[in-house]
Amino acid sequence: MPHINPFEVPEIRTLIGHHLDRSSQVKCMQISTAWHATMLPLIWSTINLNGTQPLHNPSPDALERMCYFVKDLQVIRLPSQEYATLDYPNLRTLDIMHWISTSDSLDPPICNRESAVTMASLTRLTLSAIEIKDSNRFWGAIARLPSLKQLGINWMTLSLPFWKACSKVEVLLLGFVTVLEYPQDDGMTFPRITKLALSLDPDSVFSVQEQLAFMSRCPLLESLLWCPKDRRPTLPSHVFEKQVSVGQWPRLEELVLHLPSFSDRDIAFILGAMNRVIVSGNMQTNFGQLSFKALRFHFSTLRELDLYASDGATSEMFAEVLASCPGLQKLLGNVVYAKDLVQSPPWVCLSLRTFGLTIRLDIFDIVTIMEVGLASGSRSLTVSSDELQRLVFGRLAGLKQLEVLNMSDRELPFEQRALSLQLDNGLELLEDLKDLREIHFMGTEQMMMEEDVVWMLEHWKKLEVVSGYLNADVQTEEDFLSDLLRRGGVQHMTEK
Repeated sequence: MPHINPFEVPEIRTLIGHHLDRSSQVKCMQISTAWHATMLPLIWSTINLNGTQPLHNPSPDALERMCYFVKDLQVIRLPSQEYATLDYPNLRTLDIMHWISTSDSLDPPICNRESAVTMASLTRLTLSAIEIKDSNRFWGAIARLPSLKQLGINWMTLSLPFWKACSKVEVLLLGFVTVLEYPQDDGMTFPRITKLALSLDPDSVFSVQEQLAFMSRCPLLESLLWCPKDRRPTLPSHVFEKQVSVGQWPRLEELVLHLPSFSDRDIAFILGAMNRVIVSGNMQTNFGQLSFKALRFHFSTLRELDLYASDGATSEMFAEVLASCPGLQKLLGNVVYAKDLVQSPPWVCLSLRTFGLTIRLDIFDIVTIMEVGLASGSRSLTVSSDELQRLVFGRLAGLKQLEVLNMSDRELPFEQRALSLQLDNGLELLEDLKDLREIHFMGTEQMMMEEDVVWMLEHWKKLEVVSGYLNADVQTEEDFLSDLLRRGGVQHMTEK
């Protein structure tokens, strides 16, 4: 059997190219004609045009020659009108930001009647802070895009023609939009929308009743994020509860609410009426004991839980979640006490990727904890503060797929006694967190030394971002450690 050089196989070269950054792809083009042919489409597949950084943009002529390779395009303040006339026949995603028209003829090219042909492959479109001259023409053209599945609109004013552009999309993301008109025609429905994010600007005239009416016209809704302009809507909560309980959205499994007017009982009723919960976010709500009791029925399916701004969420709740949700991948909240973490049953959320809880230590140097999981039941155990920290590090060490560790404390204006990220306290137990990309500890008092930072750089090869003061006592040491991180290719941020 003849020997085959794997680098002569186009599929293998392409696979390699997908794991390289742009500069490395350019270097590979110089190896041979075959490598050049493989890397060229990869290099031109994603293009960013930025009018504020003209030197970084490809020329219009070069882009016209390579337009067939462009699949993802982002435009921030169009550099010149020469770029506006280019077609991208294989474009899949388009993100346009800050397009300000100076005449009726300078609307974004997406509004052209020919866009249904020239952008026939476009599946995702995001528009942010766009000034539109002709709403009917603009939204009519978007409505004709044959492959469009996802539409995102941010910081824009929406009039009646906009709604026709939503009739075929599956994902609709509206961020801080101003809605001036909503169709009163009950016959207009949005039968394909499965994911909806609705966040309104305070100037919007889109009433809460109209928002609910709109949501009720999305029968296949699976994911809903709702943040009305009035965080305390006059509409009674039972109206929303009724829509959930009568099976208005039988597929709903992801629900994120920003509604302080909803009581603990309201949230409990909604969670209890849902068949299945994968994502739950109850920021700025009155989430409490009743809500948590209802949430327990969904522990087996829960993937994401965000209770960051819910004051009723307790430390004991977070400890129970960690020990009860095997599929959890993201957990955000406020404060959890080290004592509660270590005396909870063994954690089962071993696929957790984002841990976002402030871990606070006891004010006393000696604490008593209950050691659970023993064959004989449990026993009382007295440990020092240093031993308690090692026990916490031991729990975190089991989260081997963790990518983001956020222990920042933003609740109080002064630094609290928090987990100390030092080798002397058990930091070395986290050596198996090979996928860790970010670690945050803003607002906590750290006393790291050179050996601690060097250890992080040596063991967390994927580390990209560190935020928080490294050494709160000695400014010269802080500056030295910060420079050490930057020289290691890690971005360091503080509260300055």
